[in-house]
Amino acid sequence: MKENSLIPLNDVLAWNLEKQPHAAITGKTGAGKTQFIYYLLLEAAKMTSEIYVLDGKGGDLSNLTSVHVAQSTEEVVNVFKLLVTKMHDRISAIKSKNLGNVTAVDIGFDPIFCFIDELAAIMINAKKGDRKNKIANRANAKIKSWSKLKEDSTQEILDAITELILVARQSSIHLVISAQHFDAKLLDDSTVRSNLSMKVLLGRQTPQEYNMMNLVAEQLPLVDFSVVGSGIIMLDGLGWVHARPFETPFITFNGCTPNEVLTDRIKNDSPPTN
Repeated sequence: MKENSLIPLNDVLAWNLEKQPHAAITGKTGAGKTQFIYYLLLEAAKMTSEIYVLDGKGGDLSNLTSVHVAQSTEEVVNVFKLLVTKMHDRISAIKSKNLGNVTAVDIGFDPIFCFIDELAAIMINAKKGDRKNKIANRANAKIKSWSKLKEDSTQEILDAITELILVARQSSIHLVISAQHFDAKLLDDSTVRSNLSMKVLLGRQTPQEYNMMNLVAEQLPLVDFSVVGSGIIMLDGLGWVHARPFETPFITFNGCTPNEVLTDRIKNDSPPTN
């Protein structure tokens, strides 16, 4: 197994990026979601310096300076356009090698990670912007000098996420999507949700929440949810019938800020960007 395709989760489990290219993390405030994302960020930084963070709420992750951070709808759309372009470029490079079923990592590329924090907030912001721009375009339609504003950012974001989740495995581009709730409207295609092949649900969830993550009651183990960072995990490609109890790895920053630790990790551990 290639070293840059595994992220350890505990003494037994690892996130295999080839078998489980994309991840979904859900949990209410205080469930340990942000700390787990920090852990995954630090592990990703051992593999690559090409890490993108899309922060829909302007929260803690927006303060990171050593990765590419996008907050506004325009910035988010631009990152997705870039990732889709990189995906197609990498797939073209793979095809040119005539090596069969290999990934971008197999031919020398480093993996790319995109952490999408609070997807619901990102989509709400995009919808608000689209509505505002649509009203402005209608109000100014008769003005010849008026430059039409974008009205389709919401659909652009959803289309890009769908394409990346369904196609990007071979290009070694990995999405980590977090949300407090994954309702049906957030990713409206069940095929997309089913292709989020590592699912981590932190804290106690409703039956509807488990259903939205394509898990049914019979698959759920008994978990002590009183411990912060406790929940369940489902990893595709391992033959699991049931989800398993899971506690997120404990991390300490030893008096430093998460940004300082991540900056040091990227500087000292990650290879140069391809």
